[in-house]
Amino acid sequence: NGNSATLMDDVKILSPTIFAAVPRIFLKIYESEYNNLINKFGRKQIDDIIFEKTHNFKNGNYKHQKDKEIFYNSLKEMGLANLRWAQTGGAPLDEHIMNFFRAFFCAPILEGYGQTETISITFTSPKDCSFGNIGGPIPSCMVRLESVPSLGYNSNDKYHNNIECLGRGEICVKGSGLCKGYFRDNNLYNTKLDKYGWFHTGDIAILLPNLGLKIVDRISNVVKLAQGEFIEVEKLENIYKKMDNGINDIFIYCPFFGIYLRNSLEWVISEQGLNAYNITLVALQEFHTVSFLEQSIRMTELLSLICSPNEVKNLLLLPNDLTLKNIILTEKIDENDYNNLCIKYKIYYIDEIEEIGRNNITPPNPPKSNDICTICFTSGTTGEPKGVLVPHSQFIANVAGWRKMDLIYTDKDIYLSYLPLSHIMERVVHIS
Repeated sequence: NGNSATLMDDVKILSPTIFAAVPRIFLKIYESEYNNLINKFGRKQIDDIIFEKTHNFKNGNYKHQKDKEIFYNSLKEMGLANLRWAQTGGAPLDEHIMNFFRAFFCAPILEGYGQTETISITFTSPKDCSFGNIGGPIPSCMVRLESVPSLGYNSNDKYHNNIECLGRGEICVKGSGLCKGYFRDNNLYNTKLDKYGWFHTGDIAILLPNLGLKIVDRISNVVKLAQGEFIEVEKLENIYKKMDNGINDIFIYCPFFGIYLRNSLEWVISEQGLNAYNITLVALQEFHTVSFLEQSIRMTELLSLICSPNEVKNLLLLPNDLTLKNIILTEKIDENDYNNLCIKYKIYYIDEIEEIGRNNITPPNPPKSNDICTICFTSGTTGEPKGVLVPHSQFIANVAGWRKMDLIYTDKDIYLSYLPLSHIMERVVHIS
């Protein structure tokens, strides 16, 4: 329902077989359920069960046994008794929290790592019961660690803070899982590629003896040029913005359409329609600020978007000099809001658009693999937001990589995720 405070109500209703959330959500569940269990059965009994089950997992034993009356009944009340696996990413889970959930769910907890430009890079295996790593590369990409002498990291290092390792360095990625560049800013994207085509993530990792990666540091918004020079991303972005040198004309214009919705049936229908006619989807996240929304629309020169009544208040705050002309609403809105929107935009309801479509059937124009499927904006945590150009082939490569790791969804699965469909990772899950 879009509200993290009532997420567990959704879980109880839907009884998912796969559950995905950011660490913050897992922490909230942990604080609630662990305290409930120790209040009922005592800390020693609960901790002993967690310890024993953690040992059993190393032998591949994911079954509720003597703890059935304790853990299984609690899971059943929560709606998680049918869970096949859970997954998380974005930040590490502490060891004691990871062990609790493995024991409580009696199912693998998978951790992944990636960036908008790469989608998935690594994922832990369902059979891996170790802790403190983000797994190895998924089959659709190659990963290498490059030495960063300026920060004291070397790809031949054998130890990191007394931890045995097989090398330390910046995570670099190559393969079919990479994006095609940044929208109207390909020069900036090229600064993140070395002369051999490796994408530099800026994250420092160590390679553990089990061949899993563990992130230990980050190069603070610094990228390395092909000739070996280091530059600061923000400085480069600001220089490009001030220059009038035709950079804005690097990419050939293609039709764009914005989806500015929470997860919904209309989101999926719109995406499928855009794919069928090779129209690039501009994914706008509902939690973006008005200034971020304005920047995204201004950059893509967006003409049309679909939204729900929840997003109308932000559209009314946008300046009048944008290219945006057409708004498709998924539901009826307040008369005052409708009249105010009509001052700035041409307004349609989705049933009107469906009727136009029925009366004007047009043969599909399927995309080629290298055509741009979506423009997905980075969050801005590692520099100013950038519009990442994601081709159809990048999505397919990531989905294929997942399937080779036995992360296969069936028509019997119920997948509940905290992420919005505008998030690049959730789109991979959706396509899977």
